[in-house]
Amino acid sequence: MSSSRSSSPLARLTGLGSPLRRAAYWTFESLPRFLRRRVVGAFMPSYVLAASCVIEGPDGRILVARSAYRRTWVFPGGLLDRNETPDDCVRREVFEEVGLDVKLDSRTITLIDPESRRIDFLYAGRVTDATVTLDPAEMSDYEWVRREDMDDFVERHVTMIDRKLE
Repeated sequence: MSSSRSSSPLARLTGLGSPLRRAAYWTFESLPRFLRRRVVGAFMPSYVLAASCVIEGPDGRILVARSAYRRTWVFPGGLLDRNETPDDCVRREVFEEVGLDVKLDSRTITLIDPESRRIDFLYAGRVTDATVTLDPAEMSDYEWVRREDMDDFVERHVTMIDRKLE
């Protein structure tokens, strides 16, 4: 009769429920919290977290802005600050970059790129007042664009959002 468990000495020593594994967990848990965090930080991948928003104006057009430093059309957003939630980040970044108070709806897509070690939270939101005030350090231009008139970069993102939300 064959067993699904491996019977090698190494497997018995390090497998689930093994004495060595239990001792390692016990040792880890007995470390002070700050030290446990350092151990985890040393062995776990760290990612950059960012949030951006597809903002729909009162007339159904979508806001795109030209990044002042990348020179590409983007959705407003940016990197999360330490201890900041993605929701708070996207509201803050939208207000800082384009001066809008956005109402987020429940539609959110999480994009994970292991190669660049980046996680992006892409939100859908609406505004009732479409008066944009650009921060020139962040954005150099903006347009309220019909979906069918967007350039390829933005169109790919909107199409992806539509597919995910259907």
